[in-house]
Amino acid sequence: MFNLLILPTEAHLERLKKQYPELDSKSVMSFLMLLRTATELSTALDKSLMKYGLLQNRWLILVILMREETHTLSPTALTKVLGITGATLSRLLETLEEEGYVKRNTCKTDRRAHEISLTTKGQKLLNKVMPEYYASITKVFAKMTEQQHKDLSKALQAIEPAKLYES
Repeated sequence: MFNLLILPTEAHLERLKKQYPELDSKSVMSFLMLLRTATELSTALDKSLMKYGLLQNRWLILVILMREETHTLSPTALTKVLGITGATLSRLLETLEEEGYVKRNTCKTDRRAHEISLTTKGQKLLNKVMPEYYASITKVFAKMTEQQHKDLSKALQAIEPAKLYES
């Protein structure tokens, strides 16, 4: 979460540049604005999902399963798509299974392995959540032109988050 509501001004950044010459004010402002916007979007999404007893990771599991033709994936595939650990996935699946939204099945090709399937109840929940989700996204981006959508996509593709961690 990024909770900085009042971003630094150009004057603030220019003062800091005297102390830290490597500071690129345009990049810093873009970074801070992107973080703040992402946090606001994530918070709004969580608020919307909470009406249905979901948070993002639980909802994403259901969505990922829904987009599969068989509505089924292995736990390993889910961890790769979500970028979470097996332990985190196990906790999430436990509650989703208790609520009847997913089911663990023995893999047909390897009886030692399990697969996770979206249940009818899980699909019914998504049928309630997804129209509101799509309508909300449309509202958020309503003022953007087609060109602005293309420019935003291009700009976001140019960002290399992994470079933040390089020394």
